[in-house]
Amino acid sequence: MSIRSTRYKVALFRPLNLDQQPGEYNLTDVQTENTEFAFNIMFERNNPESEWRLVTPLKFTD
Repeated sequence: MSIRSTRYKVALFRPLNLDQQPGEYNLTDVQTENTEFAFNIMFERNNPESEWRLVTPLKFTD
């Protein structure tokens, strides 16, 4: 995918199925009738030739 800007936001969705086991996470960037919005993550870069970096603070848990 070619993105010419310096910022890119991705919406992530989680399944509506609540029968998941604890600790089991399935996120997707595709919105369907079986998913709901979870959160956005943002990436940015200095110019169109530089590498992308994650700018959304994330907290990972066990």
